Amino acid sequence: SGTSTSIESTPPHNHTQGNPLLRVNVLDSTGVCLCDKIWAWSGKSSPSDISKLVLSFYQISSQMGHPGGPREVLFSQPPEHHRNRKSTKRTTRRLKKQASSGGNADVVVRLATYRLDGLVVGVFHRTDTTGSSMFKGQIDEFLARVGNEFNKLFRVKLDQWRDEGVFKDVVEERHKQPITQENIMDEFSSFEQFLSKKGRHFRDLGVLASSEPTDQLSSA
Repeated sequence: SGTSTSIESTPPHNHTQGNPLLRVNVLDSTGVCLCDKIWAWSGKSSPSDISKLVLSFYQISSQMGHPGGPREVLFSQPPEHHRNRKSTKRTTRRLKKQASSGGNADVVVRLATYRLDGLVVGVFHRTDTTGSSMFKGQIDEFLARVGNEFNKLFRVKLDQWRDEGVFKDVVEERHKQPITQENIMDEFSSFEQFLSKKGRHFRDLGVLASSEPTDQLSSA
């Protein structure tokens, strides 16, 4: 179980056919981006901006519910007369544009977040207006898998940089060490291979979902 929050928003384009995944962001609990994988995204929000957004919504959702399980936020399309209202968060406004798929106003973006051993994982994916798409359970399992795999592959380096205060220095924009946000992401760039493989899995599921009757899928 988890915590759900719903926010009105404006819709996206630019999607990969059949794949509900839009973006996966892995960050240290300090807010430093470690890995950022994009399948479809409108605008040019930087990995670090998205990490700040993911961490903020994870913290807000955690305060609204009991600990444990994934947290979620739904970015839904607002009523017509609200669309010209100016947003106070540029990154959030761009994020909200991810919601539409082929002009379908019933499709929104769900941000699911999960914390595990010093990591926070955020997955942005298309879903319906209730947030209960057929992929929800698998994506929530995917969240935990991402955290586990990342920790397993990079535990030594993560522990080293945490002990040295590298992540804290980056967050606080200290420059006593020659390690930048870009250096950190380069260190963990090989993890994108794992994310790409999972993206193909969800793409194949999406193609199957669009071509098979619902009762066949549920019994498969």
